[in-house]
Amino acid sequence: MSSYGSYTPADASGASGGFNTYSVPLGPTVADVLAAEPEHLALSLAVPDPRVSDVMDQIAGVQGDDSRWHEILRAMPGLHLATVDAQIEKADVGHHRMGYLLKACFQAYEKLPAHGEIGSPGFYKWLNALPEWQCITMMGDAIRFPGAAASPAVPSSPAAQKPAVVSNEHNLRPSLVRAFVKGVAYLDAATRPSYRVTFEEGRAMYRGGKFDTSDMKTVFSGKGFAIWVMGEDFNMYAGSHIYGELHHSSFFGGEDIKAGGEIRAVDGNIEFLSAKSGHYVPPMQSLLDAVRALQTVAPRMDPWVLVWRVGRDGKTPELVKPDTLMANHVLYASWGDLNENERLWLKNREYDRFPRG
Repeated sequence: MSSYGSYTPADASGASGGFNTYSVPLGPTVADVLAAEPEHLALSLAVPDPRVSDVMDQIAGVQGDDSRWHEILRAMPGLHLATVDAQIEKADVGHHRMGYLLKACFQAYEKLPAHGEIGSPGFYKWLNALPEWQCITMMGDAIRFPGAAASPAVPSSPAAQKPAVVSNEHNLRPSLVRAFVKGVAYLDAATRPSYRVTFEEGRAMYRGGKFDTSDMKTVFSGKGFAIWVMGEDFNMYAGSHIYGELHHSSFFGGEDIKAGGEIRAVDGNIEFLSAKSGHYVPPMQSLLDAVRALQTVAPRMDPWVLVWRVGRDGKTPELVKPDTLMANHVLYASWGDLNENERLWLKNREYDRFPRG
C-alpha cells in the first residue's frame, strides 16, 4: 500500500495509498472516490483532500508523492527503439510482426517494379493484402536462403549429394510462423497494469504476491528469468520474454522507456539484474539509474548486476554488487557477449563462476 508520507509504487492489483486509516484503490475516478465516502470529502475547497490529489496525480500519470524514486526516474532520459528491426516492428500498425520477419518479406517486395522502402506504408499494404500462406512461404524462402534467391543444386553436383544444412537462426521454425501470424503484443493502459512490479516494505510484489520469476523465462537466459522495463509513468513492469509475442517493446507499445533488461527474483527478492534488451540497448547510465531507483524502494536488496569490464583485450562479463557498480561504473559497459559456458552459469544461477568486480 502507498502512504501519503512515503511513496511505494502501486501494486499489481491496483492498491494505492491511504489517508490516515482510509484507503482508496488505485485507478478510481474522482466520482468513485466521492461515492466511497462523501461525508469526508464534503469539505471546503480551501482544505484540499489528499485523496483527490492522489487520484488526479494518477490521471496525470504520476503516482504518489515526489519521492526519490520519482526524482530518479523523472531525470532519466527516454530510451528510443535502437534498431531497424525494432522500428519497423513498431511501424507495422495493427500487427507488429517482428522486424526480422518483415525484412525477410521485403526481399520479395523489393523485386516489384515500383517498390517503396521497408517500413513504408506501401510495403505494409502490399504485405497485408497477401494470403497468409503466401506470406509464410515467401518468408520461409528468404529465411532459409538469406540474401539473394538460392538456385537449385544440379543433381550431380556435390551440393545435391549432401543434405542442406540450415542453422537454427535461419530455419523457419513453428515458433516463427506463430510469431508472424500473431505479431508482438503491444500493451496499453488497460492491459499494462497486470505486468506491474511494486514494492511493499522492501519486497518486490507482482500480481498480488511476492515477485518470483521461477516460472517465467526469457529467450536469452532461459527459465527463471524475466524481462523488465521502467517506464515514463514511473512504474516498473516485468514478464516472460515470448519470442515474437512479448518483447521489451511490448510494455509501452514501442514508445520510449527509462530502462530495461533481464531480471531474476525469488520470493520478492531481486537477486539478478542486467540491461539485456536488443530493442532498446540501454546504456550504462540507464542501468545505474535503475539500480539507484530500486535502492530507494528496496534498500536491503543486494542483487548481482551483470556488466562487462572494458579492457585492452575486449569486454569481460562480471557480476558486481550495486555499491561496486556505483563506485567503478566507468570501468564497465552495460552489455556484451556471453559464451555458451557463461550462459549456462547464468541459467543455473551459478553466479560464483563469474569474475567478481
